[in-house]
Amino acid sequence: MGFLKKYYKKYYKMFFLAIFFISLETFADLLQPTLMSALVDQGILRQDMDFVMRQGLLMVFVTFCGAVFASIRNVISSNVALAFSMELRHDIYEKIQSFTMKDMDRFSRASLVTRMTNDVNQMQTFINGLMRIFVKAPLIFIGSLIMAARLNMKLASVILYVLPVVILIMVLNVRIGYPLFRTVQEKLDRVNDRMREYLSGVRVVKAFNSFVREDLLFRKVNEDLSDRSEKAMRTTSFFNPLIAIVLNLSLGIILYLGGYFHQSGEILPGQVMAFVNYMGQLLFSITMIGNIFNMLVRAKASHERIDEIFAIPGSEEPGNLPIKDRTEVLEFEDVSFSYPEGSGLNALKDISFRVEKGETLGIIGSTGSGKSTIANLILRFYDVTEGEIRFNGTNIREIRKGDLREKVSIVPQKPVLFTGTIIDNIRWGRKDAEMEKVEEALKVADAYDFSMSFNNGLETLVGQGGMNFSGGQKQRLSIARALVRDPEVLILDDSLSKVDVETEQRIRNGLLQKNHDIIVVLISQRITSVMDCNRILVLDKGEVRGYGTHEELMGTSSEYREIFRSQIGEVSDGER
Repeated sequence: MGFLKKYYKKYYKMFFLAIFFISLETFADLLQPTLMSALVDQGILRQDMDFVMRQGLLMVFVTFCGAVFASIRNVISSNVALAFSMELRHDIYEKIQSFTMKDMDRFSRASLVTRMTNDVNQMQTFINGLMRIFVKAPLIFIGSLIMAARLNMKLASVILYVLPVVILIMVLNVRIGYPLFRTVQEKLDRVNDRMREYLSGVRVVKAFNSFVREDLLFRKVNEDLSDRSEKAMRTTSFFNPLIAIVLNLSLGIILYLGGYFHQSGEILPGQVMAFVNYMGQLLFSITMIGNIFNMLVRAKASHERIDEIFAIPGSEEPGNLPIKDRTEVLEFEDVSFSYPEGSGLNALKDISFRVEKGETLGIIGSTGSGKSTIANLILRFYDVTEGEIRFNGTNIREIRKGDLREKVSIVPQKPVLFTGTIIDNIRWGRKDAEMEKVEEALKVADAYDFSMSFNNGLETLVGQGGMNFSGGQKQRLSIARALVRDPEVLILDDSLSKVDVETEQRIRNGLLQKNHDIIVVLISQRITSVMDCNRILVLDKGEVRGYGTHEELMGTSSEYREIFRSQIGEVSDGER
């Protein structure tokens, strides 16, 4: 059952209550042909109209009871299926939230969305059907066999000969259909991934007028999905007609034998009619069982895809030590790191540095040199391959992740704003932040003036992803959000790249006044951003190419001098 065990324990009472009403409904359906047989043989043939009236009223009453049982069963099954799917989606969402970045790298974002939507819907349909036709069909199948055998064992034996053939067809249906429908779900992932990539880069597509290229790419994945779906449906749709042919042939044989036995006086007309009705119910139930197997194949594929998410072990690795003292020192000692296979080429090799409270560490290097990787390691998005990262001398592997991340604020390379108002986004850093604290953070981030210039001030709505703000404005709001938390370690990951030099200087001056009690890690590709830092770490391809003050690096690091020359100009003798 995998992850379904939890939901079985919670909903099994309602499940079996639905099964109870299905059983009553099925009994009512199975009783009708027998009642009709008695009506014909004991009423019509004997011209006993009183018996016909009583039997007819009894059949109407049984039909009414069956309808009531079916309605109750439908209400129960629908409510359970909806509650199950809602809870399952929420549990998947919570599980994804607990993923480490290494766990996230195992799935594409589109695949996770598909598993939370389409695959959960498949499971909801299966659970709903399980409390409806999935149980009713086998009950009708077994009941029809029993009732038919009670009427005439010779005619019922025809069904027993046909049954192994039908079972064989169903087994083939499952074995052939399952891998096809799993491939369909994977192709659906590709379609969602393609659409997600287009929507996230729609401005670039419009700017480069690349609609034809995007249309061709989407057409390809869409046709792949259509082709796979068609192949799966065409393959599985072959089995139901095959079952119908076998059963209809057996029905023809039964009708022939029924006529023969009637002529010989072994069976009455009403019994023949009842037997044909039971054969019709049997045909219906087997057809439904065939459909059930088709749905089971799809549900099995979705079940395995969802189970892959829940099968990932808890992401909270050992580290339960609470950290109460304020962070005084952040150290990297011989840290090496490689990303999991296939997730990237960046790596760090033997990185060591030390930064104390009130100091700013600047990190500079070319694209892909490992600057952002250092930020990821400080926050334990990933764990180091070798070496140690320490807060106040304590290895961060031993520190509780929640405590660690309460002490650290990061402003990422790509600023992220959430739908809501400006003040909602700032208080996203700390929900209970007072207005005075919010305004102070906005002023340090040089975001107060432009925020208050809007008609609604801090209540101005932020569009999805901050689409109604410029890149520089989003960066400044992201800095304010990080500052409002009163972090002990502030990481600015190239977060001033979209602001002009004058604005950057104002922000840096504001941070200098504030950082006497915190550690600042300033990551940048601009040398002017790090020149005034207490220490500067120069990276190239994950290795340290220099470490020291600006003046020291100008004399000892050729890489740092090259960055200086390319961004500012020729290096004078006095700056060497």
